[in-house]
Order: sequence, then C-alpha cells, then structure tokens
Amino acid sequence: MSKQPMICPVCEEGHLHEDHFAGDFKHGDRTVHVVDLECYRCDVCSADPVMADQIRRNHLKVADAKRRMDGLLSGEEIKATREFLRLSQSEAAALFGGGANAFSKYERGDVLQSKPMDRLLRLSARFPFLLNALRQECGLESVAEDEFEAAWQSKVDAARITVTAGTPASALRNAEVVDIMEWRGDDAA
Repeated sequence: MSKQPMICPVCEEGHLHEDHFAGDFKHGDRTVHVVDLECYRCDVCSADPVMADQIRRNHLKVADAKRRMDGLLSGEEIKATREFLRLSQSEAAALFGGGANAFSKYERGDVLQSKPMDRLLRLSARFPFLLNALRQECGLESVAEDEFEAAWQSKVDAARITVTAGTPASALRNAEVVDIMEWRGDDAA
C-alpha cells in the first residue's frame, strides 16, 4: 500500500515532498551552522513546512551541533555511556545529578549537559569501577565489581602505568590507563 502524499497546509493544492535545509543558530555569542535539517516542500507554492516529527529530529541535530561546538558528548553518546555503565535514566540522574528527568532530556537534546556533567560521564565511562563509590555516596545498592572489571579490562591498552598507594594525583594527570588491580580508591593516600 503506497502512502498518500500530504496536501500543503499553505496553498491547500500542492503535495508535500520531503526536503532538507541548513540553518544558522545562535549559541551563546557564537553561531552554529547545522545542515541536513528536515522539512517538506510544496510542489505548487514552494512552502516549506516542518512537521512535529521533523521538529523533534531537527532539535536534536541543533543540540548536538551546539554540543560539538562546546566539545561535549552528543545525546546518542550520553545514552551509549549510560547503557555501557548499565544505568537506567533515573539511576544516572541519582548518581550524577541534574534532576529526575535529566538524562532523558540530555539524550533527547532538550537540555545540554554542563561541562562538569560531561566530564563526570566521560570519567565514569573511563573508570567504571568507581561507580560503586558514587552508588555508596547516593545510598544506592552496589554492584559486583567483577561486572565493571570486565568492562574496564576491555579499555586497557598499551598505555598502562603502575600506581602504588601514596602516589600523588599529579602523577595520574597524563596517564591514559591505571591498572585496577594495582590501584583502588580505598588504597590511595
């Protein structure tokens, strides 16, 4: 069954066909250029209405363009990080803050996360075994460390360093990976 073409809401004569456009959007004191935004185009009057489903997708594209400009994770990357950490949206909000619906809004592009929130997400993905400390701080049940150890081991590469108790944090600044078996938060001085 073929889909009936939509009638143009402006001229009420033409048919609407999917089209794309680009736009410039204000972001602080800068402008971000976003391409591949969706609309319809009338074959009679050339009107270019944007329907509700397109508005949602366009909004996310604009939000993600603003995030890229600021060096932040995209909505899709936030969702992937949250899922990698095996957290529901409400658990992520409880652990990281931002309010009850924060992660739903971040993932949909309704709200841009702060730079500190973005850093916390990136660090949690990089060092997932630290989530139990966050869970403890928030009064949430801990998960078995071996779940995170497996995820951690998948991130270990050739840039491995050894850290012993009492190693100053400044020694970790340029480290890509810290071996979980050699350093744990409860061992650090």
